[in-house]
Amino acid sequence: MTNTQFTITKAPVKITAPTVTKVYDGQPYADTLTAKVEGEAANGDKVKYTLSDLSNDVNVGSYDINVTADATANPNYDITVVAGKLTITPTATTGKVLVGNQTKVYDGDAGTDPTTFDITLPKGMTAPKDAWAAADFDTSKINSQNVGDYEVTLSHAGLAKLQAANPNTTIDAKSVTAGKFTITKAPITITGPTVTKVYDGKPYSDQTKLVATITGKPKAGVDLT
Repeated sequence: MTNTQFTITKAPVKITAPTVTKVYDGQPYADTLTAKVEGEAANGDKVKYTLSDLSNDVNVGSYDINVTADATANPNYDITVVAGKLTITPTATTGKVLVGNQTKVYDGDAGTDPTTFDITLPKGMTAPKDAWAAADFDTSKINSQNVGDYEVTLSHAGLAKLQAANPNTTIDAKSVTAGKFTITKAPITITGPTVTKVYDGKPYSDQTKLVATITGKPKAGVDLT
């Protein structure tokens, strides 16, 4: 009589971690994470596994959700694991970024225009570490030195600087309320000449003395007509 051997081999099991997303709120992912287990024997042992701890993953970005299944704890299974991913997307801004207003009195000189403007941020938004610079502002609509209002907003560089300081929030041109650069009228005084003549029955004829005195006209301003 020849003895035979009955061999029970390990059952192949595949454990796939979940892939989930959430919008940034400063808190860890709160829903229950459960992996998909394929190949577990209906009447056999339950597959034992754990998933990555995501309690510290709160900022915008992608985080691997790894599966750990110890062979000692699962002696009857030959386990293959597939990682999942947690993706945290930026939240929309909850308030507007405000560009401050500035004014100057008309002087006809673009060189006296302001190059930077005050920025007011909504609650919870962080200002860039570097100070605002001229390149951070879009002043393309200041296209004249005449009296009037001209719109000023953040440039692409300014938006990028603010976005870098607030990676968990989506910031774009729609997040900004533009400011105004206002050129006001220059105060001018025109004083007419005072002249005398001896009566001769004719009009005053010395036109060289009939010149008004103008005070307050900016050096680079347009001539009065």
